[in-house]
Amino acid sequence: LQGYNFGSTIAGVAGNRSSARVGDTACESSTWVSDSAVQCVVSGSVGSDLSIAVTAEVQFGSITSAYSYTPPTIQSLARSVAPATGYVNVTINGVNFGGRNSGQRARVGGTSCANTAWASDSEVVCTISAGVGGGHLVTVTAGRQAGDSGNLLLSYEAPVVSAMSVLRGPTTGSAQLGLNSSVLMYGSGLGTSDYSGMGRVGGTACESSRWVSDSALQCVVAAGISFNQTAVVTASQQTGELSGAWSYDIPTATALKTANGPTTGGVSMTVYGAGLGTSRYSAMARVGSTACESSMWVSDSALKCLVGSGVAALQTVSVSSGKQAGSLTEAWSYDLPAASSVSATNGPATGSTNVTVYGSGLGTMGYSARSRVGGTACESSRWVSDSALVCSLPGGIGANKSVSVSAAQQ
Repeated sequence: LQGYNFGSTIAGVAGNRSSARVGDTACESSTWVSDSAVQCVVSGSVGSDLSIAVTAEVQFGSITSAYSYTPPTIQSLARSVAPATGYVNVTINGVNFGGRNSGQRARVGGTSCANTAWASDSEVVCTISAGVGGGHLVTVTAGRQAGDSGNLLLSYEAPVVSAMSVLRGPTTGSAQLGLNSSVLMYGSGLGTSDYSGMGRVGGTACESSRWVSDSALQCVVAAGISFNQTAVVTASQQTGELSGAWSYDIPTATALKTANGPTTGGVSMTVYGAGLGTSRYSAMARVGSTACESSMWVSDSALKCLVGSGVAALQTVSVSSGKQAGSLTEAWSYDLPAASSVSATNGPATGSTNVTVYGSGLGTMGYSARSRVGGTACESSRWVSDSALVCSLPGGIGANKSVSVSAAQQ
C-alpha cells in the first residue's frame, strides 16, 4: 500500500505500529516498509470496491473503492433438471464463494433459492424454489459480487398430460356443456402458481385456460370437429401432450326437409342433425352410395345437399364432418317409375315386336330398368332415357294388357 505519513525509523527501530485493513477486515499481517509504503497480507473474503485504511499509531487514512476480491465462479451443478414443485437441493460447485458468514445467496433464473447453505469457499447448496421453464441461469452472489453458471443451465421438468376428465364433447365447444363447461387436463409440471399455463386441443387453443394445480389445468374447449385429437399443455414455453385424448361428437342426421325427388336429381334437400361444426369445415353428405352434387354447410345442425341422379327407395342419407360420419337409414326415395304411353298398342301373336314404353323415373343411365306386358316380362329391355325404354315383346294372345316398368326394385 503506497501513500505518505506511514511513520519513520526512530532510534534505529522501525515504526512497527503501522497497520492496515481491507474493508472491515484487518490484514492477516501488516509490515511497515517506509513512510510511504506498508505491506498487507490480505485475508480471504468477498466483496468489491472496498476501502483500504492504514493506521499509524492512533491516526489513520483511507482510500475508497480501492480493492475487489475475485467474484464467484460456478464450475458445475449437481443436477440440471428439477421438478416444477421445487424444494430439492442442488449442490453448486465453484470458487470464490467466500467464508461462512459472507452472505451467500443463490438463485435460479429470476427466483431466489428457498434456502442457500454455505459448505465451503467452493460449494453452496441451493434449495430450489418452485418454478417452470427451461434454460435458467444459476447465480451465486457473495458480498455484492455475482457469478453465473454460463452455459450450465437448469431446467424445470417439462409439463406432462396423462389424462382428461372428459374425453368427448360437442362440436360447438365445451362452453355448451352447461355447469361443467370446462375439461380438466391432468398431468404434472404445471407449477405451483398460475404462470403461463395454456391448453389446446389439436391445433386450437382452449377458449380459456385456468391453472388449478401442478397436476391440473382447466380448459374450455373451443368448437371443432374430428376425433383422436392431441391434448397439449404449455408452461413457460415448455409443452407436454397426450395423443388421442379428445374427440368431438360424431355428426348425426335425424330428419330431412324433403324425403323424395326425381330420378334425374338436381333437388336441394336439407339434412337436419347435429355435430356438423360451427363453420365451413369439410361437411359433406351423400344419398345411398352417391355423394351429393354439392354440399353446403348451414349450421352445426343443418346441411344442404344437391341430390344427384339415381333410383331406388329408402336410401340411407349420410353426413360427414372431419372424418367422422353419421347416417339416417331409410330416409330418401327417388320417385317411382311410371309408364304413360307405348309406341304401339297391338302386335302379332307370334314372333317378337319392339315397343317403346314412355314414362318417367327410369333413371339417367341403364340401371336395371325392366318392362313387362301383362304377366310376361319383355324378352329384353333396353334403357333409352329417364322417360323411355324399348321392350322386345314376345308373341302372345289377349287384349287390354297392362304395361308396367320397374327400376331398381321400384
